[in-house]
Amino acid sequence: MGVGIYAFGYLTPWPFWHPVKILGNVSGIVVIAALTVFLWRRIVDQAKAGKSTYSDWLFLAILLLTTLTGFLCQWLRLADLRALAYPAYFVHLIFIFFLLVYIPYSKFAHLVYRTVAMLHSGGRAR
Repeated sequence: MGVGIYAFGYLTPWPFWHPVKILGNVSGIVVIAALTVFLWRRIVDQAKAGKSTYSDWLFLAILLLTTLTGFLCQWLRLADLRALAYPAYFVHLIFIFFLLVYIPYSKFAHLVYRTVAMLHSGGRAR
C-alpha cells in the first residue's frame, strides 16, 4: 500500500475496483474459506485430523479474527465511520502483532526456521 501511495500517488481509501483492493479481498475470502474447512475438519473428523491442541485452536482463531477485523476495518473506513474504524483498526493491529509474535512458538515456526536453514545451506554451497 505504501508503494501505491508514495510512488503512484494513490489516495486512500481505495475503491473496491482497485486491483490491490481486489487482490486483498479475494485473499481474505480465501483465508476465511480455508479456515472454515480446517475448523470443520477438526470438529467433525477428529480421527483423521489428529489430536488438536490448544495452540492449534489458538492459531486458527487468531487468524480468523485477524481476517474478519481486516474486513471490518475496510467496511467501516469506506462507510466513513472513522470513530468506529480507528478502534477496529487498533484491534486488527493487535491481532497481527499476536500472529507475528506467536509464529516462532507454534507449529508454524518452520515457516521461519526452514527458510533461514535453506538460505544458510544455499549460501554455504557456494
